[in-house]
Amino acid sequence: AMNNDYLEVENADGMPGLIDSTIALDFLLALKTGVRTCAIAISETASPEVRLALRSILDSEIALYEEMTELMLKKGWLHPY
Repeated sequence: AMNNDYLEVENADGMPGLIDSTIALDFLLALKTGVRTCAIAISETASPEVRLALRSILDSEIALYEEMTELMLKKGWLHPY
């Protein structure tokens, strides 16, 4: 009988790449949620100092999202079109 247990070495061909792409996609989705949450927080705070700090965090999250997207496109893990 054929065993499809991917934890067994003989059945694990291709799994590291699949796992890497899955982790990357999960991270990308978490970044997207972080961007959305931070943008909402900026719109809901009255403090200019807090808004400035949140804007800095938002800029960093957007830059990381862009970097992650580029990596995933380069690796063929993301197909946005």
